[in-house]
Amino acid sequence: MAAVSMRVPTTLSSTAIRLKAYSTKPTRISLNPSFENITKRPLMASLSEQTHQRKLPILLFDIMDTIVRDPFYQDGPAFFGMPMKELIECKHPTAWIEFKKGLIDEVELARKFFKDGRPFNLEGW
Repeated sequence: MAAVSMRVPTTLSSTAIRLKAYSTKPTRISLNPSFENITKRPLMASLSEQTHQRKLPILLFDIMDTIVRDPFYQDGPAFFGMPMKELIECKHPTAWIEFKKGLIDEVELARKFFKDGRPFNLEGW
């Protein structure tokens, strides 16, 4: 590679600066010290290894009755005309959860909401 000499104007300096000639050969610059190791392995393998090595904490927020109001516990006893303890004892243990998850529809919820099968005003609820 040939060196190029350039003279800086005398107002700045009287020394010559030697510059390397432009090369058409591409230069590989790695900002990641482990770049060479990553490129020698399959991409998916390196990603899965990084995922297993790096365990991030999971943060869950319980927003019920703080940001979001749950009508079951606040309005349920008044709507059904019974104390909460009695309501819990006579309702089906999983019917409401199944309905909220979309596993059963409104008709099925109305049919099985109470253990004894008693009807209730589903539209009002």
